[in-house]
Amino acid sequence: MRLRHPLVLIGSMGLAIGPAASSLPVPHAIARVQPDTPAQTGSTTSGSPAQPPQASRTDDSAKGVPVIKSEARVVLVDSVVTDKKGHYIRDLTAKDFRVWEDNKEQQITSISMGDDPAAPDYSQRKYLVLFFDTSTRDFLNQVVVRQAAVKFIDANVAPNRQMAVVDFGGSLRVAQNFTSDAERLKKAVADLSASSQSGTAGMRELDLVRALRFALTTLAKSLSTVPGRKTLVMFTSGFPLPPNIAPELTSEVMAAINECNQANIAIYPIDLRALIAGYQPDRSSLHSPVSMRSAHLVPATFHNSGNGVPGHSLMQPAVWAQIGRGQSGSGSMPGVPPAPVIPSTNQQVLDEFAADTGGFVIVNTNDMLGGLEKIGREQSQYYVLGYSPSESPEGSCHTLKVKVDRGGTIVRSRRGYCNVRPRDLLAGSTVEKRMESQASADMGGNITGSMEAPFFYISANTARVNLALEIPSDSIKFEKVKGKMHAEVNVLGIAYKPDNAIAARFSDTVNLDFADQREVENFTKTPFHYENQFEISSGKYVFKVVFSSGNESFGKLEKQLVIDPYNGNQFALSGLALSNQARRAPAQDSGSGFALLDRPRLIAQGMEIIPSASNRFKTTEAAAIYAEVYEPLLTGPNPPHVGIRVIVRDRKSGAKKLDIGVPNTDFSIEKGSPVIRLGLQLPLNSLTPGSYELQVGAADSAGHASEFRSSDFEVE
Repeated sequence: MRLRHPLVLIGSMGLAIGPAASSLPVPHAIARVQPDTPAQTGSTTSGSPAQPPQASRTDDSAKGVPVIKSEARVVLVDSVVTDKKGHYIRDLTAKDFRVWEDNKEQQITSISMGDDPAAPDYSQRKYLVLFFDTSTRDFLNQVVVRQAAVKFIDANVAPNRQMAVVDFGGSLRVAQNFTSDAERLKKAVADLSASSQSGTAGMRELDLVRALRFALTTLAKSLSTVPGRKTLVMFTSGFPLPPNIAPELTSEVMAAINECNQANIAIYPIDLRALIAGYQPDRSSLHSPVSMRSAHLVPATFHNSGNGVPGHSLMQPAVWAQIGRGQSGSGSMPGVPPAPVIPSTNQQVLDEFAADTGGFVIVNTNDMLGGLEKIGREQSQYYVLGYSPSESPEGSCHTLKVKVDRGGTIVRSRRGYCNVRPRDLLAGSTVEKRMESQASADMGGNITGSMEAPFFYISANTARVNLALEIPSDSIKFEKVKGKMHAEVNVLGIAYKPDNAIAARFSDTVNLDFADQREVENFTKTPFHYENQFEISSGKYVFKVVFSSGNESFGKLEKQLVIDPYNGNQFALSGLALSNQARRAPAQDSGSGFALLDRPRLIAQGMEIIPSASNRFKTTEAAAIYAEVYEPLLTGPNPPHVGIRVIVRDRKSGAKKLDIGVPNTDFSIEKGSPVIRLGLQLPLNSLTPGSYELQVGAADSAGHASEFRSSDFEVE
């Protein structure tokens, strides 16, 4: 039996493209299914999704008035501990550690290893940046560099461990944004030689280091809102520090390090000069690296791959330069005098980057892969120490020192942190305080609006919520500022736990500028569409959003938010995003500018779905459903088929109006990915005006079935 209104790919739909409607041809149906039957895949019967609930619906309004409670502040310090031969030590307890903040010892309240499922950041996605310094182009043609990077990518990239490739040639360029797609990353590395910039010709040493500081600052700010430890592997031939301008250069280097510390980025420089034919390392590079601030130095043999390789006139024994601090025991290697603190060699800057951020330097070796393997192993070989700091102003920065009370140990950790509230642009301002009061008060707002907040799992028991908000444009107050019509829209979102504690929050300011009043009048003809994202753990919450435009008027919206438990290795379905607008997706992570960790977009079949904030559609419109299916078996040798079932019910009577199945979603499967990103048409032309409930379920041919997800919508 053939359905009259089968689901089709959204890439083939006539969705509105941008501000104007653009009709796209609708192809023949991609699925023919029996109505009122579970989704089936080929000749194999799949597990059937549980029947969607038909019980009485609950009201989205919250009961009671939440009381804002102060958020408990915990500082997490990542610390790598090794013996003097570089072997990781994993049997330490909280009693073995001592932590100082601003020279005041702190009480450690928690400790775990980075690979411990109980660690605070275990479920968080890990980010690693491959940073290629192309300001000196000598090494770009070295095949060994690219070969080692490719092998490192293959060994370390994973769905929960994403990498990005950037290059610095006087300015920062994203060659490949964060992804777990190894092929994209390897292609970006292979293309570096052809695409890298050459903007450093004739640059003075001071200008070059200043440009590097700006690049690292930009990168650090891009990653600052992401919790947990981030890793930057820097492929470089070093940065010169001539003695005559050493103080200025040192200041630039320390500014870059401070930004990386604030973002919790550990830097692992790899000195590539040993790969350049004819390179003769200066004597200082054969000794332990020295910090500009006299960090303790401990040399350790890393690996000696031989006396030489073809094409290289001299290969010295490899040295893994480990910069320790806060260690107990003898505190230094006997017989190794400290190098003088004179910033006169290229390696000096690399030493300092590692010393102050918790990484280590790899120098004087043609065995780059061995060094990269060491970096890869270290991604889970660190302790996470937690303590509750004293109250301090937002934005204040503090020094850190970690020590282990065990002889023969070496500790590496960042040397400072700043008290910043991520993703909260209004933090501490009078505007935010007023909006917090409005969110917690019983009084509603006087500006109408609408919002939807579908969720999408990103790791075990952690989801990303995609907020779509619609505000009446005529409620936004414009004023003439410097000859232009200017307005600010402030938005505050808070998710409250059942006990009224804050589980997640964000704040934002959107600046609107138009040339004249005529442009403002055109702007006010359609509602203002706003989007944001935040991450939250599994649980039940009351989500409130307050918005205003700098006057006494404000709007307040409220919604129940339920994120089901998810262990990261189970068959599951995301929330549902509905839309009547889409646009062709730009080239994935094209890197035309610097935009690491750009907010994930809802992309399926080459189309970017713009989530609706109202879920109100006309029968003449083309509407889309976006959802994600999480199928861990897709990464195995025998991936199953996955089917989808879509049901539409009349919201008042509960009567079933549509029951459509897609027996096979292979068209949306990306090889090697456990996530299926679906974009399907919602056939509005078969519905009369009214209020409806959409229910979507998924099942695979291995017998697994998801819960049904639901979303209300209106047809006009």
